[in-house]
Amino acid sequence: MFRLSVVLFSILIVGNFSVSADDQKTPVQYWQDTGLTLSFVGQKIQADCGKSAAHYLACVQGVNTAASFLNPPAAFAAPSEVLKNPALFGAVIKSYGPYNLYALKKMAPISSPQRYWAFEKELRGAQRAGATQSFNSVSRNLQFSGILNDLKVQLIQGELSHSEGYIAAAVYNTYIASAVDPHTHIDSKEEIQDMRKSTDVSYAGIGTTLESVNGQIVVKTPVPNSPALAAGIRAKDIITSVDGVSVEATPLDQVVKKIKGPEGSSVKLGILRKGQALEISIVRNKIVNKNVDVKIVKDAGISLGYIKLANFMEAKACATIYAYLEVFKRVGVKGVILDLRNDGGGLLGQAQCIGSLFVGKQLIVTAKSLDGKDSENFVGPLDAVSDLPMVTLINANSASASEILAGALQDYKRSWIAGSRSFGKASVQAPTDFTSKISIFSTIERFYQPSGRTNQVVGILPDFPIDPVPNATADEKFELHEEDYYTNALPALSAPWTEQRPAEVERIQACVKASGLADKVYLAKSDDALAPDYQLITSQVILSCQN
Repeated sequence: MFRLSVVLFSILIVGNFSVSADDQKTPVQYWQDTGLTLSFVGQKIQADCGKSAAHYLACVQGVNTAASFLNPPAAFAAPSEVLKNPALFGAVIKSYGPYNLYALKKMAPISSPQRYWAFEKELRGAQRAGATQSFNSVSRNLQFSGILNDLKVQLIQGELSHSEGYIAAAVYNTYIASAVDPHTHIDSKEEIQDMRKSTDVSYAGIGTTLESVNGQIVVKTPVPNSPALAAGIRAKDIITSVDGVSVEATPLDQVVKKIKGPEGSSVKLGILRKGQALEISIVRNKIVNKNVDVKIVKDAGISLGYIKLANFMEAKACATIYAYLEVFKRVGVKGVILDLRNDGGGLLGQAQCIGSLFVGKQLIVTAKSLDGKDSENFVGPLDAVSDLPMVTLINANSASASEILAGALQDYKRSWIAGSRSFGKASVQAPTDFTSKISIFSTIERFYQPSGRTNQVVGILPDFPIDPVPNATADEKFELHEEDYYTNALPALSAPWTEQRPAEVERIQACVKASGLADKVYLAKSDDALAPDYQLITSQVILSCQN
């Protein structure tokens, strides 16, 4: 059976994204070709909206997704919610019984991740309370399909760039994730097929990763070999203007839109660097981010092979990593670092194959039906090609297939796991036909690591927890996991994981601390144009201490 296990996360890189270097279709275009409409989706959800308060809430969330595409964005809410959040809701656009469609007020950016998430949780709680109250009164027969048709008229009049199919898919996926299961979703068959061909990402842009820090737009790092780096953009630069227009108090997504543009065009950025004001002009160009990227790193004084895997969607990822491991043998590296940070998953078969490159023809993962009656073992198909010492990096955005691979490597004591706790998704989705051009992926099984544990909700815990930067603040360490995003996530089944090699971990930790090398290297690189990677540097020191 074909299984696809994906949790989608994004790293904000300024540019115009496409699916791959060979196929320039956007997600909007894929959905445009499916024939999905808001009327069709409205009829699908209307049949279930009155079943329970949970289904009713899912319908509210679905129409709110459609309203978010309006310009300016709007929200469908009960007056009781509005009274609790007067800073968020503006004028009433239209009334629907116990609910109104409100214009949303423009809010100042919330700079702290923790404060933003607290605001999100409060808003979600108010929405749940409002939906339950309305369902229990007289509104359980509210015509959500009619509301979607009303919104469709406004969306078309607004001449938005998103196709109706794209919006309809977003509405249905919001609904079904709430009503059924957080990982049940629909996808364009054509898009899935193209993603399996190649998941290298190409885009025309300047090549920077941006973040909002205390209301300022800061360059987290330029992309290696990018126009931004060549033009002189450096990590920690503060962007103050775009083409002469100030971006003070402008939300991050709006700044990104201002910087975007076609290949060959130019953009002028106002920069504040250590108190000095600069203007830097950059010509946008095509940049390719490879799904599998490698380099040799030597920060700890030994030569180590580094492999970054962006996702498991690409059918040739295992073969590519195999080839790089053979190269590592020839050049004589002393260890391997496998980076699965921000890797949201993909094809189970790729996790199974990549795992075998390091542990051979052993059990990689077991899939059991939700009732536990049926199970299937997935064994590595290849003999191991590398026995080098190894560290695998993970974080809260490492999900699904990433957790399968990291968990197997940890269970067999084949690799140290470093970084932070992974996302916590150990459910299996399998596709069936939704329409002739759309698949629906439904949750059918749970994953279990070779030791018998499952990472559902609990995630994979690192042998070596490493903060993202030295002396990290609470905001810098703040991450979200399965239980934070989804109130209806499958519960955990495993007993808490305990470290299997405590004495060796303690010895290596003492070595890392005594050397102080990770902090020294990070400090030495702190003013480099490219931001230093503290977790990667520390992983190198871990391997140097193991040798």
